[in-house]
Amino acid sequence: MCRYRCGTAIFAIELSRHTNLKIYALEKEKAIYEVACMNIEKEGLVDRIIPVLGDAHELPFENEFADFIISRGSYHCWRDKVRVFKEIYRVLKRDGIALVGGGFGRYVTDEELRRMKSLRDRSLGEDAKAYSSPDKLREVIYKANISNFHIIYDKSGLWAEIRK
Repeated sequence: MCRYRCGTAIFAIELSRHTNLKIYALEKEKAIYEVACMNIEKEGLVDRIIPVLGDAHELPFENEFADFIISRGSYHCWRDKVRVFKEIYRVLKRDGIALVGGGFGRYVTDEELRRMKSLRDRSLGEDAKAYSSPDKLREVIYKANISNFHIIYDKSGLWAEIRK
């Protein structure tokens, strides 16, 4: 499993609590990466979560490295979305699955969903549109020459599920 912009590793830590996955948590910014390293160590998960300093535009993994890739909430940061999707597909193993997108989950109330969307829209500004444009997401994936995918756009958010 690998993920772009792991941030402070909170998502990776939570995921490790619910799975037996060995997680490679990718972060681009050195200062944030260092906080992620501290959080992983503090939680006693250094044997399960490997922090990686790198950029999704040039993933520091060999071809067919990952069984599962998830990128939540970083799509809007990618300067070359097509290139990142090509990189994700390159490192995904045969029969692997990648989930790319963002959202607040299926189990939030309508009121919580409205509140969180409002906060996201204020904090991301124009970039927030990336999470409400399924046609644009589909177009980007087609440009990356990926054909085995489907778009999920429901209460859980906007996601691309890619299979290799």
